[in-house]
Amino acid sequence: TQWVKPGLIGRVKHLRGEEDLRHASLQDFREEK
Repeated sequence: TQWVKPGLIGRVKHLRGEEDLRHASLQDFREEK
């Protein structure tokens, strides 16, 4: 996702439910660690 502009990623997350995606990302990141 590095090739995507941060601004676009932020807008997409907000449109699709930033809180839900952030929560899911945190869970996945913790599990990987």
